[in-house]
Amino acid sequence: MGVEIVARRPSSHRRDGYGKLWAAAAATMTLLAPLTLAHADEPTLPVQVQAGLLAKVAAYDRNLVGLEVGKVVVAIVTRKENLDSTSAGARLQAGLQGIPLIAGLSHEEMMVSFTTANALADLCRKNNVSIAYLAPGLDREIPAVAEAMRNMRVLTAGAMTEYVSEGIVLGFDLVSGRPKILVHLEQARKQNVVLTAQLLKLAVIVE
Repeated sequence: MGVEIVARRPSSHRRDGYGKLWAAAAATMTLLAPLTLAHADEPTLPVQVQAGLLAKVAAYDRNLVGLEVGKVVVAIVTRKENLDSTSAGARLQAGLQGIPLIAGLSHEEMMVSFTTANALADLCRKNNVSIAYLAPGLDREIPAVAEAMRNMRVLTAGAMTEYVSEGIVLGFDLVSGRPKILVHLEQARKQNVVLTAQLLKLAVIVE
């Protein structure tokens, strides 16, 4: 059984909006200071905020597939029967749709219902996916996804902080009321994700 693509939505923003993305991300990080922790079954960092940070981090990936094909494709992976998962995926999509450019490029979001890790990897290959975002509700699937994504050049990102320790390259946390970027460096190397030293200095490294 293959992965089911629920919807595809391209971005129509122009390249001149890129500087605004950086300014918006910085403003968002400042506004997060008073935030409190989420419930255990929800992302620690609000999904809408994750969208801005995800777009910002992608600009630090020197090996991003979108740089070759001229467009960043983001696969937003959810568990169809899980309402929390599909809701988070929809919010992430809405957040990304409000961002002009990712890594200086136009972008397109694909809503994908998870079936198997190998089917997801095949979808990423066939659609030149640059970023695969794993929504809540996929906890048990993360190790298999990490294995299937080896040598893929796909920047995997997870809604849940604990996904990173299980093999997702990028995640987000909230520490002392401020957002923190998490990077599984070993998995990044396995997936040929090349993050700049500038980004890694700002991140919490997970091995």
